[in-house]
Amino acid sequence: EPPEYDRAKIPANAKGTLHHEILQKFYIYVTKNKLLDKLFTGAAGDIFEEFSNSSLTAERYKEYGLYPLVWKELCKDIKKNLRHLIEADLPVLQQNNLTPSFFEYHLEAEADFDGVKLKLHGETDRIDINKETLFCRVVDYKSGKEDSSMLKAIFEKGILQPPLYMLMINESKDKNLQGCKAQSASLLAVEEEGNPEKSFSLSEYEAVREPFERAVKYRLDLAREGVFLITPCEDTCKYCAFADICRKDHVPSLRRAALSAQAVKLRSFNAPK
Repeated sequence: EPPEYDRAKIPANAKGTLHHEILQKFYIYVTKNKLLDKLFTGAAGDIFEEFSNSSLTAERYKEYGLYPLVWKELCKDIKKNLRHLIEADLPVLQQNNLTPSFFEYHLEAEADFDGVKLKLHGETDRIDINKETLFCRVVDYKSGKEDSSMLKAIFEKGILQPPLYMLMINESKDKNLQGCKAQSASLLAVEEEGNPEKSFSLSEYEAVREPFERAVKYRLDLAREGVFLITPCEDTCKYCAFADICRKDHVPSLRRAALSAQAVKLRSFNAPK
């Protein structure tokens, strides 16, 4: 049976949706009104305040079944974290002459993975484009923190979106992305107190492309066989629909999974040092 609803805590997916909603409103507004290259972080904060207030209304606690005081404190944290993210992200956009151009955008492409043709589908949170060079930056928001380097996140935690999104853009036949070349992918960690961005460049991807493609193909082979290794990760488990029945907290099961032949082989696909 599912656990009882916790009125003192918002579900992770609902919190992530709020983050996306506010950030999308802000970036669409400043892009549409051609304010990106003119905004200082202080002015950006003022505009952000308007959109955050419109999404975090006092009565909205009812929508999530939260206690009013819990909702009030949650709103303070969301505002603080998103303001910090925007103040760090804005200079990156300005310095690279990037414009947020697509939001919640569906990508698809065919690509060769270790000799096997695969159809790829995904939905990226944001695509920033330099209108002069058509260079792109793919952005994926992350509700929690990300302490790992990007390579560790990809190869050890299985966070595959950054390289796959770049690959899909560069292989895409989408008319909206014609001529575009993804030069980097960024994870923006909303709750990170330091620099929220973990970036992964196209040149870095090319350096690890061979082991990455072999790792992706092997993960697909395991899935076809019905083998899903227990690989607990606090930030991803909280979004999983099977978290309540998974044996991720059972130590013997974890040990068996970690020592299995499949896990050993998966760990062999390491990024070059």
